[in-house]
Amino acid sequence: MKHLFLSLCCFLSLDSVFCQKHDYVWLSGTYNLADDSATNFILDFKTFPPVVDKVDSKILMAFANCSISDKGGDLIFYSNLCTVKNSEHETLYNGEGLSLGPFHDLYCGISGTYHLFQSVFSLPGTDQTYDLFHLRGLIDPPGPNLVCLTGALLHSRIDMNAQQGKGEVLFKDSVLLEACLQTACANRHANGRDWWILAADNTENRFYRFLSTPDGIEGPWIQDIDNPTTQDTFFYLGWSEFSPDGEYFLVYDVHSGAAVYSFDRCSGLLSSLWHLPGDPDSYGWSAAFSPDSRFVYIVKDQFASIRQFDLHAADITASQTTVAVWDSFYYYSPAGTPLPTSFEFFQHGPDGKLYNWAGDTKYMHVMNFPNRKGAQCDLVQRAIELPYIASGANAYYP
Repeated sequence: MKHLFLSLCCFLSLDSVFCQKHDYVWLSGTYNLADDSATNFILDFKTFPPVVDKVDSKILMAFANCSISDKGGDLIFYSNLCTVKNSEHETLYNGEGLSLGPFHDLYCGISGTYHLFQSVFSLPGTDQTYDLFHLRGLIDPPGPNLVCLTGALLHSRIDMNAQQGKGEVLFKDSVLLEACLQTACANRHANGRDWWILAADNTENRFYRFLSTPDGIEGPWIQDIDNPTTQDTFFYLGWSEFSPDGEYFLVYDVHSGAAVYSFDRCSGLLSSLWHLPGDPDSYGWSAAFSPDSRFVYIVKDQFASIRQFDLHAADITASQTTVAVWDSFYYYSPAGTPLPTSFEFFQHGPDGKLYNWAGDTKYMHVMNFPNRKGAQCDLVQRAIELPYIASGANAYYP
């Protein structure tokens, strides 16, 4: 009977995941600690195209970025790991910082943001509770060349019913794993209820997995499988994510390239699928799946182009085609500094489009039809003008 259940669970749908609106409000902008000035804004996807509004918050949403909405698509809390704030832009009770330690003290004290890309994400709990999973950076990493910049995966919990609805961090920085990590991602279990959490080691061919259930977090379990993106000369810098259908897992690093695995949502195990070696003369630090999970988009050529790869092709590498080339437009900051509006991090829109933050500028690029092959995906450069500089912000939503 147990084996029958495991077989049946693999056919359950992920529709319940997609109907949630936890990713409907994106918060970005800058904050200057020196004079306590801020320029923050939101993109609100309750209407399509999204509404862009200025907001009165004082936070730098750049490297670490997590902004969560409720089932109606309204913002309820956000964090950059230096602080956790509610929709009224007030700091939650016990919300002064996560991933505490020397790394937090240094970067939150200097710039007001935690200097680790893709270092925090949230999973929904029950009755207005939310589980945050986040990384701890290391000031003096062991080993040569800063290979182990990330040293732990941590767990915190937020209760937005607490403190008369203003929110409270119930506990913070519970250690799930201490290891030399790349980043961590989550994918819905095939039973439609639980969540797999996957973290790749940055020096070993090893993946750690956990299972988040209503009864708690189980694991870690270890899978030893080749990871061609591991490092022996530098720390991980890139992007990882599961495909929208939950069937694939992508790891991308600017130095060592991309790896795509097949993922079993029942067992949580990976199997090798495809590797694109890195090219030191053609790097970028972002990659993303198309909404239908068929294509992988990778930023290349020193942030100047976007390549599309077809996972349905017999030869995935040979299927690559350039779908966008930066048009050499520069945004001039108030200080007169020319800033390239090239391609940086992708973000999946609730409207089925792919958005790309145009660096530290006031623009976003939009890919209107990412499920279409080749140039028909229709990447429009600077399709959205923002009220303020975005600081390259990007949030990861499982």
